[in-house]
Amino acid sequence: MAAAARDGDWLTLTMPLGDMEYAESQILAFGENLEVISPAEFRERLARRAREMAGFYTRG
Repeated sequence: MAAAARDGDWLTLTMPLGDMEYAESQILAFGENLEVISPAEFRERLARRAREMAGFYTRG
């Protein structure tokens, strides 16, 4: 079950993730408007994917 809490302009959402690939695609759709705090492994996974995407667009 998901839970949300507001802190000023920030909204903190806690939710269970089942399928990591699906969760990754959904979260990446928010771009820089969303930050994953934890778990660290998932945060690192998203950072790696963002670097890969940036590399794709900056290759010459």
